[in-house]
Amino acid sequence: PDNQRLAVEFQERPNSDLFVYDMQGNRQLISFANKDAAAPVWSMDGERLYHSRREGDRFEVAVLPSGGGNASSVFTADGSRDAWPLDYSAQARALLVGVGDYYQVYTAQSHLWVVPDDGEPYPLDIEGNWSVMDGDFSNDGRSLAYAARTRQDAAIELFVVSLLDDGSRLQIGESRRQVSSGGGSAPRWRGDDGEIFFIHGAGQITAVTIERSADGAVVRTGQPQQLFSSNIISGVGLGIGYDAASDGQRFVILESDPRSSRSFVLVSDWRQALER
Repeated sequence: PDNQRLAVEFQERPNSDLFVYDMQGNRQLISFANKDAAAPVWSMDGERLYHSRREGDRFEVAVLPSGGGNASSVFTADGSRDAWPLDYSAQARALLVGVGDYYQVYTAQSHLWVVPDDGEPYPLDIEGNWSVMDGDFSNDGRSLAYAARTRQDAAIELFVVSLLDDGSRLQIGESRRQVSSGGGSAPRWRGDDGEIFFIHGAGQITAVTIERSADGAVVRTGQPQQLFSSNIISGVGLGIGYDAASDGQRFVILESDPRSSRSFVLVSDWRQALER
């Protein structure tokens, strides 16, 4: 959350582990159990990492200290469904969780749940969607950006809804606006909530400006603008595959590399490339 550390999932043993990198490239292994750990999400104070942890034949949400240590369970979906963390809201003091099939999140049905720090988990029902995935809270907690299919055969598009908080649970407001066209997933809000970054097509990092009212409803959007293309690894069982610094000037992208299985790319001069 302070743009000084990066949490990453790597598989160097039979199971995948979580590592934390600093800006000098030093890394620390922080997950030690012989269980797959994936999809890390920072707590707002940077002291904890929520993540998806394999328990038997499914994934549950767990949390561990960002400096390493033992993980404890946070949320387990019912039945045979997986659960994975997406984002944390400081205002609501709650974790946003995806529930469905972790390895087929973009092809099978999935839904959003909210896991409060204090209180029982509950589904976040957004009407008019066949499947919802890739949610991200605005930094002021008034809106939610998410990717969804409105029908089973429809393209995945990006939407923004307003949020209502009655002090006990979050509710979806009346305002909903589609902000992508021709496909969009993996939303990330800029730190001032004036822009949303997302993936369009085959690895095109795209931005759209957002103007909202005091209740979090979208008043106006700009035209989506492609920032740059990448060989991003994202989608089935691999998490989002990129993240943006709060100022929107730097991106970290997990790319495919022919010399190795994966590599990181730091993009910091995309505005100059766009101008050219």
